[in-house]
This record gives sequence, C-alpha cells and structure tokens, in this order.
Amino acid sequence: MALFRQLDSLLLALRPTLAYQTLLKRSFTRQAALCAEGDVVNGAQVFEGKPEIVEGPDSEYPEWLWELTKPAPEISELDPKQDKLYWIKTKKETIRNDNALRSQLS
Repeated sequence: MALFRQLDSLLLALRPTLAYQTLLKRSFTRQAALCAEGDVVNGAQVFEGKPEIVEGPDSEYPEWLWELTKPAPEISELDPKQDKLYWIKTKKETIRNDNALRSQLS
C-alpha cells in the first residue's frame, strides 16, 4: 500500500496537469486500498522471465521515500533569503499570472 502512495506522489510531480492528477488520484486510491504487504504488484515487472514484484513491509523501504508524500510548503512558509524553492514557486506563479493576462488581452 505504501508503494502505491509513493508512486502516486511521484507521478503527480512528473505530470502536473489537473486532469491527469485527478485520473491518477482516482486509480491509485482504489489500488492502494486493495494492496497490502505480500501482494503481487501486477504490471510492475517489465522483464520477461523474471518473477513478479511483491510488496514488502514499510521497514524495507528507505526513509527518504516517505518524504515524497509530504506536500510541498506554501510560498508564505518559505524564506526568500534561504530557500531556492521560494524563487522557483514565485517564478511559476508570475508566469501563470502573465499568461492569464495575455490570454485575456487576445
């Protein structure tokens, strides 16, 4: 179950479109509820002739993996003098606002 939660967060980070996020949340929520330790993860093994991948206990996974599910901090929580993420988020927000204004003018 933990593996699906981590995979969900990772895929959401890679594909930021809202429609894709909604689709992933629906599909992985259903699968995560059905997956437990010892379950076979169907479709995860891509090599022919190899055994299927089995979900292990949470203790077998590295600690940094559980950090992937934590939501990113908001801009108001970041310090501009210390956090590079502050400037990345500010730039993205500025670009979004600029694009919205340009689309209204056209």
